[in-house]
Amino acid sequence: MQEKQLNKKIEELRHQLTVLIKNKEDFVDDHVLAVSQQLDNFIIQLQMMKQIKKSIPNKHQSA
Repeated sequence: MQEKQLNKKIEELRHQLTVLIKNKEDFVDDHVLAVSQQLDNFIIQLQMMKQIKKSIPNKHQSA
């Protein structure tokens, strides 16, 4: 998954989580926890992707 897709998925899950919490008013509901864990995983993927990009030298910087 590319960075743009990850960002979109993260925003969708954030919205979904917000709606779930408002409707259920329960942070420990199984569905709320499942969406929250999905969101965490996508955020970690995005952070790792950014860290890898940051560690790879940019071709334009060495020229």
